[in-house]
Order: sequence, then structure tokens, then C-alpha cells
Amino acid sequence: MGNRAALLIHCSKDEAEKIREMAKLQRRTISGYVFFIVMRAVQLGENLTHMRAAGIDEVPFAHVIEAFGLNNIPSKNPPGPRTTMLLWCSKDEAKRIRIVAAIRGMTISRFVLHTLACSWRIADAFPKFTGTAKKPAKRRDSR
Repeated sequence: MGNRAALLIHCSKDEAEKIREMAKLQRRTISGYVFFIVMRAVQLGENLTHMRAAGIDEVPFAHVIEAFGLNNIPSKNPPGPRTTMLLWCSKDEAKRIRIVAAIRGMTISRFVLHTLACSWRIADAFPKFTGTAKKPAKRRDSR
């Protein structure tokens, strides 16, 4: 486990339950589910940093920035009982998460939970898949 790092995420019990539920639904480990989403936001955050350094205007990418929660509008802490989750990732992933969270002026927990909340908000905006297809229309045979 020399190349692994642990991140302790402080969240509400409702958030923890939602994370577990979504990981189970996607047949992923809890860490796998969380970091699949978070690392896409980290990659985008790193790209934005490089764009800003190169003097490129980020306005054309505003919808993507907002979708990944990189618009400096942090989600609010939900009320209620709190808990913690221990998530495992590579040392490189942990370092990248720490850097992007620091650039945003957020704790690691806040960055991870804000990114997940944005992902859930996007998923909730789409219609739910029911697992059933439309029945084919009856054919009129001319025979």
C-alpha cells in the first residue's frame, strides 16, 4: 500500500448514504465511485489553471465549469448528524485533489462533496431510466 493515500471526508449521514447508494447502483467501490467523479473535476480544474496562465478566456467553457462545480459557488453543508468516510486513492490523485481544493480555497471534504453534489444535480435533471422499452407499434399487414 506504499502508493496509496487515504482521504478522510467529513459529511452528513445523508450524503454518506447517497454516496453508498450511488456506488452500489453503479457497481463500484465507494472510493471508485467518488474518485471517478472527482478526478474529472480535478482534470478540468487543472486545465482551467493552465488556460488562465496562458491568458485564454474561459467564458466559452462557463457551462462546463458550472457543471463540475468549479465556479467558486460552494454547496452548503446539509443540516443533521455528521459522519466521516475514509476513501482510498493513489498518492498522485490525493496530491492533485489537494492542489485543486487549495486553489479553490476549499477543504478537501468540501471540494469532494461539492463536486458530488453538482454531479447529483446534473443526474437529477435527466429523466430516470425505467428499464422498459416502448412496445413496438402494431403493424398493419396488407395481406
